[in-house]
Amino acid sequence: MNENNEAERHEMKHYMMIALTVFVTFCCCILFFFMIYRFDELAALWRQIANILQPITIGLVLAYLLNPVMKFQEKYLYRFCLASALFCNKDSKHKNNLQVLLLFIFRCCHL
Repeated sequence: MNENNEAERHEMKHYMMIALTVFVTFCCCILFFFMIYRFDELAALWRQIANILQPITIGLVLAYLLNPVMKFQEKYLYRFCLASALFCNKDSKHKNNLQVLLLFIFRCCHL
């Protein structure tokens, strides 16, 4: 009796998963239809979101591109102590400020 109950439960879960899949597929089809039907409004919304996120995207791209230069500066700035004994402390915040300054000078010279 218990095995029969277990088999029915397993079969019911199988049918519930099929029903859920059909429902989600149907909802996606309806959403796709309305996306095509209202394409102009969706495109305007996408442009507005892209304009809002543009500064963040530019910042992430610049950080990704300038990270190797910062690593290079950090490696050799600590070794040679360019400015003074104040920058020789490995945990010094002034060292990071100097790195950013050198990075901006580096970027301005290459533009």
